[in-house]
Amino acid sequence: MDQLSLVDTHRRYKAGTAKIVTWLVSNAQRLRKSGKNKTSKNTTSNKVIVSDLLTYAERIVRSINPRISIHDDILNVLYDVISGRSAAHDFYYALNTKQPNESVNSSTQSHLHFIEVLKDIQQVSRTTYKARLPAKARSDSAVDAPEQVQDISNVFAALEIQDNKAAEEEEAVDARRDELLASINLKQKKSKKPKAPAKPEEQEYELEGIEEIDEPPAIWYLLKDLQDIRVHVRSLWQRFKGGGLSFLTISRLTENATDLTIQRCRVDNFCAAFIEACGSTTPPPENGKGEVLSIQQGGNAGLFCLDGWAMMAHFCNELRNAPDNQNMLPGNVKLAKTVGLIQVLDKAMPFLRQLVENGDDKDAVKSIMGLDNFTLKLLGVANNGRVLLDVVACVEIYIEIYDVLDSKPEVGYKDSLVLLEALQAQLTSFQQALSRGSQTLRQYLPDYLARMAADRQDSLVQVPWLDHSLAWCSRSSKMEGGNTLMVPLGILQGLPMAPSALLRRVLISKATLDTRDCSHSHIILATAYLYRAAQASGILMSSWPDMQLVVERQNSKLRFCRPAVTSVRSVWKAYKIAQGVKASDLSNNSRAVQKGGRFHASNGVVEVQPISAYLALLLENGKVYHTVSKKATSSIRVLYGIVKVHSETGQGIRDPVMAAQYKETRGLTPVQLLSVLQEVAVDDEIQFVFDHLGFVVHCTRILEAVTEVCASDLSSVPGILGNDIHSLVQVVNDILFQAVSAEDEGMSLKQSMLEAASEVLDKNVGGTGSQFVDQAKELCGGRSEALQQEG
Repeated sequence: MDQLSLVDTHRRYKAGTAKIVTWLVSNAQRLRKSGKNKTSKNTTSNKVIVSDLLTYAERIVRSINPRISIHDDILNVLYDVISGRSAAHDFYYALNTKQPNESVNSSTQSHLHFIEVLKDIQQVSRTTYKARLPAKARSDSAVDAPEQVQDISNVFAALEIQDNKAAEEEEAVDARRDELLASINLKQKKSKKPKAPAKPEEQEYELEGIEEIDEPPAIWYLLKDLQDIRVHVRSLWQRFKGGGLSFLTISRLTENATDLTIQRCRVDNFCAAFIEACGSTTPPPENGKGEVLSIQQGGNAGLFCLDGWAMMAHFCNELRNAPDNQNMLPGNVKLAKTVGLIQVLDKAMPFLRQLVENGDDKDAVKSIMGLDNFTLKLLGVANNGRVLLDVVACVEIYIEIYDVLDSKPEVGYKDSLVLLEALQAQLTSFQQALSRGSQTLRQYLPDYLARMAADRQDSLVQVPWLDHSLAWCSRSSKMEGGNTLMVPLGILQGLPMAPSALLRRVLISKATLDTRDCSHSHIILATAYLYRAAQASGILMSSWPDMQLVVERQNSKLRFCRPAVTSVRSVWKAYKIAQGVKASDLSNNSRAVQKGGRFHASNGVVEVQPISAYLALLLENGKVYHTVSKKATSSIRVLYGIVKVHSETGQGIRDPVMAAQYKETRGLTPVQLLSVLQEVAVDDEIQFVFDHLGFVVHCTRILEAVTEVCASDLSSVPGILGNDIHSLVQVVNDILFQAVSAEDEGMSLKQSMLEAASEVLDKNVGGTGSQFVDQAKELCGGRSEALQQEG
């Protein structure tokens, strides 16, 4: 439980406390009603005193008739509650050490007394624990009843399951289970026994004074979790600054961190009411007892986000064109650390003001501009002037980022500028190549290029901005009168996740990036276009049978290139053919060209289930099916399937001790399983050798040569192209955009699959495995770093 965040720990030990109290009091009620304990106190009220809990536990232990059983789960919950409350108490007590406060001391002492009572109950229960275990049900076979069908939701036992020795054994077990379930269902249908009456709902009991113990520290648990998120983001940006992470990766991780921060602030009623009461540009005031002030002055300014509150006070003043009111700032807070972010947000003022003036439809604005949640939060502040804790915590994240980058965000922005320059350079090369064309091309293609620019680049026109800097100009058709929105470069530098969203939604048309709109079949089709155009232009004299088949099928009514028809190998083969490799050489190649799927080796073809297919099963309707028997199987078994394929067809498990353990026992611990998944994230790359940048250069050269030929005589482009040069330009242009971004899109798909696998891992190891799923969610960062180290 010590691996959970404090907010999650708080929620968990509250729920566990309620369960323990209800169990103790309900069993005490049972003993009282039996008549054996006439002197027991009346416990019909749902209010319980802490001092009575130990008395109830002692009576349960001494009970003979009826005999109260003590289950394992009760002791586990009790241990969970004690460990969780102890960790929370230690944290809250440490906040008050520098400047003790009487009210806080009273709360911590009450909590400590309650923990001691729980420990006494635990000690009493352990004395007769083994003697009072419930009798185990007799089991004559591996599958005796529907309730005894293997449940792998156990905490660590699920990760220790043995691999199947043979598929026939599993099919036999499935057959026995199906036969047994069928017979049980048949017997149930024949019997006409009346249904058992529904059990009455168990009464819940509450401890008196528990609110005074649990509620005061709740807001501080939240603040500590938010601080942990900031520390983690800071460490990621330090890795980025050292070259360990790419800009797009760190942007997505930062975006996830801000989203998590916003979600964290939507907590229980007490914290929600506390945060709502803080809805101003100043830090929360005292609650009347001085807890906030005393802890705030005790050296916990970072925990309390004082820099963030000061930053938003300045932001709101600038937004209203009002001078800074020093009375709004908490104490003598220095703004030196926030200067860089202040400059960025100052440049964002016209942008935010214009968004406010054009309407408050956040969904419409988000879809048009590709804004992230934090920018939308700033837009909400500009609308209503209220600053809540979630906005302040996000601002504090960016203050940490600026501190890491030494107020030089342009260091991290260079990657997106390179992509923008590449896009503009490609458009320029098209214009130069087509400028040498005939009069027909000169009349037709400028209109097409103008439409392409309107679709992809209208929002990326750079115009002068304040202080001789640049801004991106975006024109939205939904804005009244076609107003131009100025997006300062500064806001993109200050909000690192914004370039990630804009590169996806604005920089390149979403239609050309979406794998559903531009799939492998489009790459094959573009290769066919280029092949036919190269033949017509005289660049290619020989005929390629495989590509000729694609051309003939595409000309006929039975189209060959459809998303469901193509495969990874066909894409790889088509590209190699387009490069001039003979189809016979590809077929006779003895080297395995794929890591999964079909291995073409000298000893024949071997069918292997690829790792990515196992990962894809985790995303299919939330269910997983065995590849042989088609029966619903364990999701954790799929994870072991990944390990099996990786050990047999990939580079294998690298750690020799772990590899030997898996070979001998076919089982791994949670940490070992996570380690193998990290290896899969690095090793299971795209399953064929495909040089995306080389493909772009190859296509561009052919296109330029074809353009020169078409400029003199369009009739020399027969067959698949016909007389419509637009087909060639449009399809190839889309493929070029797809090829540039294909590698990143493939990485994103792989990351989403691994995240699904990490969710399964977290589900099977339960709350105690949160540290593993947190590490798994960093795979996108760790994968990038590992690739660069191996590179």
